Amino acid sequence: MLETRNLKKVYKTKKGVSVTALNDVSIKFPEKGLVFLLGKSGSGKSTLLNLLGGLDKYDEGEIIIKGVSSKDFKQILIHIVIHM
Repeated sequence: MLETRNLKKVYKTKKGVSVTALNDVSIKFPEKGLVFLLGKSGSGKSTLLNLLGGLDKYDEGEIIIKGVSSKDFKQILIHIVIHM
């Protein structure tokens, strides 16, 4: 139902330094049950949730929801809007 493939997210600090929050993260979530994200502060938990929720954009990889890649979402949305 929900899967990430090779997600990468890099932030730039105010001083222009690149900070990699996620690097090549691939996860396949089960259809049922609970999922817990555990890790140290700064390990990318909130970044991953923000990407999955569409609150932030990833730099590389893809998110797959019910078999549809998030790379196709913009095209699908435009198609729906145009044909309504």
